[in-house]
Amino acid sequence: MLRITGGTWRGRHLKAPKGDKTRPTSDMVRQAIFNLLGQTLDGGVVVDVCCGSGAMGLEALSRGADHAILVDRARVAVDTARDNALLRAAQDRVTLLCAEASRALASLPPGHAALALVDPPYALQERHGLLEALVHAVAVDGTVVFE
Repeated sequence: MLRITGGTWRGRHLKAPKGDKTRPTSDMVRQAIFNLLGQTLDGGVVVDVCCGSGAMGLEALSRGADHAILVDRARVAVDTARDNALLRAAQDRVTLLCAEASRALASLPPGHAALALVDPPYALQERHGLLEALVHAVAVDGTVVFE
């Protein structure tokens, strides 16, 4: 069972997409990432790329991000992320994009995101294009966590 590990929504449960096409980031890994980043975020926009359930982006919102952009090319993942945002009453702080990651990131204004959380499928072939798109979308002093 997925849950938010810190911040204002700590302990609240999240849905995972049905099927075996996604592998949600475990609670322990999310907690470790935010231990490294800092327990709270100082506002800003976070982009959760290949978001699956949206857990990483919602975790960032729970810990102080102003807005989360949740990106996935799978409709079932985007629908699950939408449901999770609604459960957390965060729909006004979430933008959902059902698109290929590089294309979605390229559509953002340059330097728009303070933090990008990326957990692509193991079989992703376009890693170079994804990295170029991240350089475009993330602020110069921003942070990228690439699982």
